[in-house]
Amino acid sequence: MNMTELEFLAFLYLCSENDKEILLQTKKMAFADFERLEFISEKIGLKRLNAFLWNHYSGLFDKNFKYMFELIERTDVYTEPYADLEYEWEKQDKWIQDFLSGVPDEAVRAWMEKKIGNSEE
Repeated sequence: MNMTELEFLAFLYLCSENDKEILLQTKKMAFADFERLEFISEKIGLKRLNAFLWNHYSGLFDKNFKYMFELIERTDVYTEPYADLEYEWEKQDKWIQDFLSGVPDEAVRAWMEKKIGNSEE
């Protein structure tokens, strides 16, 4: 078993039933799911899983990425530099809190909360 597979299994142990269904491809992945799972995997340090998500799923969302890049090009970064950042940070904080609340073992959850907290310093 390689490291990508180990990270995938670890994430399956930690994540919600909904995310398990998405990752095991019994439920369709939406762009919002991709965005959330990609962020969480990066945040908790599962870099190989993160690369797997990009390599395996990002092609499903070419239209979404094209739209995002077009939006970035149209945004005036000098007059609107932080237009949506606060909303994005709040959304990402909620993703992490939702993820952590679903971790099945209290000791693992506490360790992960500490690890994530330390990564922000």
